[in-house]
Amino acid sequence: MKKHSYVYQAAALLMVAVLSLHLAAPVYAQEVQSENKVVKFFKGLVNWPFGVTKKSAETVGRTTERAVTTTTKTGTSAVEMVTGKPEKIKDVVVEPIQGSAETAYTAVEGTVKAPVEAAEESF
Repeated sequence: MKKHSYVYQAAALLMVAVLSLHLAAPVYAQEVQSENKVVKFFKGLVNWPFGVTKKSAETVGRTTERAVTTTTKTGTSAVEMVTGKPEKIKDVVVEPIQGSAETAYTAVEGTVKAPVEAAEESF
């Protein structure tokens, strides 16, 4: 008889432990999720300057590409004008102005967007 009472007591204790864990698990999961939000915020805070630097570098690359394209077009038009296509004189005057404006727009747009895009990626 004593042997059976220990088995019943152990079974009852096991049932209480399982029930306690079952009730405590959602609370623990919610705490872990809250920690993840805080950790994510601080990771974003640390990564944000690197994201801005990356976006700024991309802007410099696009701006440089735009400037090279403008210079190439202007040079081609100048060569064509000198070699017998006088109608290209308009392009020699207009292309640098238009290209410079587009290059400046690309630079300003990228500079303004860089912090915002970095924040979207970091957080």
